[in-house]
Amino acid sequence: MKIQKGQTALDLTKVMNKYLVIGFIAVSISCIVLAIIAFKSFGYQRTTFVPPVISQQFTLSGVAPDASYLKQMAEYELLLKLNVTPANVDRNYEQLLKYVDASSYHVIEPMLREEAKQVKSDRISANFYILSSVVAKNALVVRITGKFQKYVGSRALAPEDTTYILKFSYPNGVLTLSSFEKQLKEAK
Repeated sequence: MKIQKGQTALDLTKVMNKYLVIGFIAVSISCIVLAIIAFKSFGYQRTTFVPPVISQQFTLSGVAPDASYLKQMAEYELLLKLNVTPANVDRNYEQLLKYVDASSYHVIEPMLREEAKQVKSDRISANFYILSSVVAKNALVVRITGKFQKYVGSRALAPEDTTYILKFSYPNGVLTLSSFEKQLKEAK
């Protein structure tokens, strides 16, 4: 009788172990699926921002900004750099530096500091009038073309057609300026 009770208890333990293993596997699979869903939801979470100057609607996600946001921020940041006077150059460049990527800061900051000195010492004023903007959303690059008008003291220099290429990065869902370059004119 004792052997039979022991065998029944052993059989019951084996069945319980099977159910526990099945339960453990089911819970493990559920946890993995929930972790994947949670991870993906961070990338697709959308946030709507209001930039310093807003001209059209845009939407951001943790994965990439949309073309409208890239265009608006590129235009705003380029105008901070190019629309300067001796009175506002320091404030404009300080504001622009807030958008610069940490990996590019050591290159851009000294360049802006030198330009600010030249603007103040030569009494330079400049205006940039945007004519067109082309956005390469996947590359996070914006190409802006416009008329650049520069004044030295009270003397106006001839306006020139100018194109700038602004490159951005998007670490952790924050758009930062990596570089801006004046595109060289092609020989005709």
